[in-house]
Amino acid sequence: MGKDNPMFEDDIDPEFEDVFGEEGLATPIDRAAASIFGETPAPATPVQPVVDFTARPANYNMPVFSSGDEGGDALLPAISIKLFYEREETRLLMELCAQDRRMGRATVECLPGGIPSAIHYLQGNPTPNLILIESGSQAAEVVAEIDALAEHCDEHV
Repeated sequence: MGKDNPMFEDDIDPEFEDVFGEEGLATPIDRAAASIFGETPAPATPVQPVVDFTARPANYNMPVFSSGDEGGDALLPAISIKLFYEREETRLLMELCAQDRRMGRATVECLPGGIPSAIHYLQGNPTPNLILIESGSQAAEVVAEIDALAEHCDEHV
């Protein structure tokens, strides 16, 4: 509709055909009647939490990524890996991964404290090849902490 042809009440035709009439759109559904698809499904069980943070004992006898008979996977290059963790379970998981034969050339070190610990560590030490950080903070706070951490990292990390 253009500006030069505005629509006013006088332009609307009051005589129009009411296709719905008085009876409405449809008849109400009789929920008490038998379903045409058979039995009604049972109510769904409550949704399980996506992340379970309960502590579990680590099983050190199982292979981490695959069974020992499969083989053929390439070794990681000789890199330094630093994990800055907040929960003990994360440290245990990283130590379990470090025992895998494919991590044989990598140097893994786990340090507690999360991002603040990483910032303090990198102020006086060279930047490792790979930095793993665990944080339970809110997203905005994590972004601000990572920006502060980036000031102490080499460009290639």
